[in-house]
Amino acid sequence: MTENALDHIEGYIRNKISQLDRFLMNLSQKRYWVLRLAILLWGIAFVFSPPKFYHFSSDAAFDPPGWEAVDYQLDHFLEPMPFQRSLHQAKRVFRLTIPFLGVTTGIKSAEFWAALQIFVGILFFYLLLRISLNITGFSLDTLYFSIGLVGVFFASACISDTGYRYDGFSFLFLLAAMFFRQPIVLFFLTILISFCDERAFMACSLVFLWWLFQYLFKKIDNYYPLIAVMLGMFTYLGLRFFIAYQYNLSIPEDDTEGMGLVPLKRNLHYIPFGLFATFELSWFFILIGMFLLYLKRQFIPLILWIGAMAVMTVVSFLVYDITSSLSYTFPSILIGFLILYQYTEFKGMKKYFLLTGAGSILFPTYWLAMTPWYYFPLPFIILQWLLGILV
Repeated sequence: MTENALDHIEGYIRNKISQLDRFLMNLSQKRYWVLRLAILLWGIAFVFSPPKFYHFSSDAAFDPPGWEAVDYQLDHFLEPMPFQRSLHQAKRVFRLTIPFLGVTTGIKSAEFWAALQIFVGILFFYLLLRISLNITGFSLDTLYFSIGLVGVFFASACISDTGYRYDGFSFLFLLAAMFFRQPIVLFFLTILISFCDERAFMACSLVFLWWLFQYLFKKIDNYYPLIAVMLGMFTYLGLRFFIAYQYNLSIPEDDTEGMGLVPLKRNLHYIPFGLFATFELSWFFILIGMFLLYLKRQFIPLILWIGAMAVMTVVSFLVYDITSSLSYTFPSILIGFLILYQYTEFKGMKKYFLLTGAGSILFPTYWLAMTPWYYFPLPFIILQWLLGILV
């Protein structure tokens, strides 16, 4: 009886996977199919991690305080911030990408750029699909890999981050820097990424490693992308020092509350959960990639990769928002995917892709900042709203 039940469950799962296989195959025959699939993935992410619409409420209590800093920078670009040094707003002095885009386009609204993130999430999934397909060519396994990332925080950040962090733009620009290989484009993207957030600047080291592995695996025939990323990072540092000196800009250097041992002490008991929740089962691609490099005796690239990940992991523990900070290392997932394909060509890997994908989609999306914040799926939000009317 038990064996028949298990056989029935296994048959049901196989049937559903076959239906999904046929759907993806049929979709791939249609025009603009990658864009169509990107929109579908964006829609799924929207349902699982919907935007926080209350951030756009007229009620000032819901207005994210960080918008004050962005609004000020949009109206007073490159002017010293008038906020108390203990406030988070005072620490955003050199996060200039969004203010720069606002000044150059004339759209000087922090709320507009936060809302725009929701829709550029489509572009994020499009680039994610294109990058993974560029590695392998068309493959159902590759599509399952991309689909499985929908439930992970970094993939839905464009949609759910309607506050003042603008992580969605940072992640989008990081993906763009892994997609475009023209040196001049990479150079300017690296600068844009770096001025999004200091953690994004650190993540550029992973973009460098991405192109290094592309070169080692002969996916590209020159090392110009690596030079472009390095020049972009050094140019950012030079521009930052110049701006700080020329315009008398600085961030609080004596802040022990926002970064350091105080946040570490408060987050210490959440670190194991924060580590897991950042990438969930997609950690598999990072760990298997490192393991394969070890087996292939690629020690120098392995040490560089582990070093970059270790530094960014420690930094994420020293600030309050572990999840969004550590999510800046998401290029490592694609690096692991590239290494996995290089050394295995996915022989017998489909079941693992299905497992990691299903686990990430079914496991709730969390943002951990002092406490775990669970993103309620859209159906639950609607149900809460209806119950609020009835009760």
